[in-house]
Amino acid sequence: MRPSLGLLAAAVIAGALAGCGPPTDQRRRIEYIVMHPNMPEEVKKAIRKKAIIRGMTKADVRICWGRPHRIEKVGEKSEAWIYRRKVYGVGWQGHVRTYRVVFIDDRVATFLEIARSRR
Repeated sequence: MRPSLGLLAAAVIAGALAGCGPPTDQRRRIEYIVMHPNMPEEVKKAIRKKAIIRGMTKADVRICWGRPHRIEKVGEKSEAWIYRRKVYGVGWQGHVRTYRVVFIDDRVATFLEIARSRR
Protein backbone atom coordinates (compact mmCIF):
# COMPACT_ATOMS: atom_id res chain seq x y z
CA MET A 1 0.00 0.00 0.00
CA ARG A 2 1.42 3.39 -1.04
CA PRO A 3 1.15 6.34 1.34
CA SER A 4 -0.72 9.29 -0.11
CA LEU A 5 1.26 12.27 -1.30
CA GLY A 6 -0.58 14.48 1.20
CA LEU A 7 0.47 12.34 4.18
CA LEU A 8 4.05 12.24 2.96
CA ALA A 9 4.13 16.02 2.53
CA ALA A 10 2.62 16.51 6.01
CA ALA A 11 5.26 14.25 7.55
CA VAL A 12 8.08 16.15 5.82
CA ILE A 13 6.69 19.54 6.91
CA ALA A 14 6.16 18.35 10.51
CA GLY A 15 9.73 17.08 10.66
CA ALA A 16 11.09 20.35 9.31
CA LEU A 17 9.05 22.42 11.76
CA ALA A 18 10.12 20.34 14.76
CA GLY A 19 13.39 22.26 14.88
CA CYS A 20 11.73 25.63 14.33
CA GLY A 21 10.34 26.19 17.81
CA PRO A 22 11.61 28.90 20.10
CA PRO A 23 15.32 28.53 20.85
CA THR A 24 16.17 26.88 24.13
CA ASP A 25 18.19 28.72 26.73
CA GLN A 26 21.24 26.57 26.04
CA ARG A 27 20.95 26.92 22.27
CA ARG A 28 20.74 30.71 22.67
CA ARG A 29 23.94 30.72 24.72
CA ILE A 30 25.77 28.53 22.18
CA GLU A 31 24.64 30.73 19.28
CA TYR A 32 25.84 33.80 21.21
CA ILE A 33 29.28 32.22 21.72
CA VAL A 34 29.51 31.32 18.01
CA MET A 35 28.61 34.88 17.04
CA HIS A 36 31.45 36.23 19.24
CA PRO A 37 34.53 34.24 18.12
CA ASN A 38 37.02 36.62 19.80
CA MET A 39 35.49 36.13 23.24
CA PRO A 40 38.02 34.93 25.86
CA GLU A 41 37.87 31.18 26.57
CA GLU A 42 37.09 31.67 30.28
CA VAL A 43 34.05 33.79 29.37
CA LYS A 44 32.87 31.12 26.89
CA LYS A 45 33.15 28.46 29.60
CA ALA A 46 31.24 30.63 32.07
CA ILE A 47 28.45 31.29 29.57
CA ARG A 48 28.10 27.57 28.85
CA LYS A 49 27.69 26.98 32.61
CA LYS A 50 25.39 30.02 33.12
CA ALA A 51 28.00 31.45 35.49
CA ILE A 52 29.02 35.08 35.92
CA ILE A 53 32.69 36.06 36.18
CA ARG A 54 34.69 39.28 36.31
CA GLY A 55 35.33 40.83 32.92
CA MET A 56 32.04 39.77 31.31
CA THR A 57 30.09 42.41 29.40
CA LYS A 58 26.49 43.33 30.12
CA ALA A 59 25.45 41.34 27.05
CA ASP A 60 27.34 38.29 28.38
CA VAL A 61 25.55 38.51 31.73
CA ARG A 62 22.18 39.03 30.07
CA ILE A 63 22.64 35.91 27.91
CA CYS A 64 23.48 33.90 31.06
CA TRP A 65 20.85 35.13 33.50
CA GLY A 66 18.42 37.25 31.46
CA ARG A 67 17.07 40.63 32.50
CA PRO A 68 17.91 41.72 36.02
CA HIS A 69 15.21 42.13 38.66
CA ARG A 70 16.39 45.70 39.25
CA ILE A 71 19.11 48.07 37.99
CA GLU A 72 20.72 50.61 40.33
CA LYS A 73 22.85 53.51 39.17
CA VAL A 74 26.04 53.41 41.26
CA GLY A 75 28.10 56.13 39.62
CA GLU A 76 28.70 57.92 36.37
CA LYS A 77 30.30 54.89 34.70
CA SER A 78 28.92 52.10 36.85
CA GLU A 79 25.70 50.38 37.74
CA ALA A 80 24.54 47.35 39.70
CA TRP A 81 22.19 44.70 38.42
CA ILE A 82 20.20 42.87 41.06
CA TYR A 83 19.08 39.30 40.37
CA ARG A 84 16.73 37.17 42.45
CA ARG A 85 17.19 33.49 41.65
CA LYS A 86 15.29 30.49 42.98
CA VAL A 87 17.50 27.69 44.20
CA TYR A 88 16.28 24.14 43.77
CA GLY A 89 17.68 21.00 45.31
CA VAL A 90 17.77 19.01 48.48
CA GLY A 91 17.87 21.26 51.51
CA TRP A 92 17.27 24.44 49.52
CA GLN A 93 13.69 23.95 48.39
CA GLY A 94 11.90 27.27 48.28
CA HIS A 95 14.96 29.48 48.76
CA VAL A 96 15.66 32.66 46.84
CA ARG A 97 19.14 34.06 46.55
CA THR A 98 19.77 37.69 45.67
CA TYR A 99 22.89 38.62 43.74
CA ARG A 100 24.46 41.98 42.94
CA VAL A 101 26.51 42.33 39.73
CA VAL A 102 28.41 45.62 39.56
CA PHE A 103 29.55 46.87 36.17
CA ILE A 104 32.23 49.47 35.61
CA ASP A 105 32.59 50.60 31.98
CA ASP A 106 30.28 47.78 30.78
CA ARG A 107 32.35 45.01 32.44
CA VAL A 108 31.63 42.96 35.55
CA ALA A 109 33.78 44.35 38.35
CA THR A 110 32.20 42.49 41.26
CA PHE A 111 29.65 39.73 41.65
CA LEU A 112 28.35 38.65 45.03
CA GLU A 113 25.44 37.06 46.82
CA ILE A 114 23.79 39.67 49.03
CA ALA A 115 20.83 37.78 50.56
CA ARG A 116 19.10 34.44 51.03
CA SER A 117 15.47 34.06 51.91
CA ARG A 118 12.94 31.28 52.32
CA ARG A 119 9.77 31.31 50.30
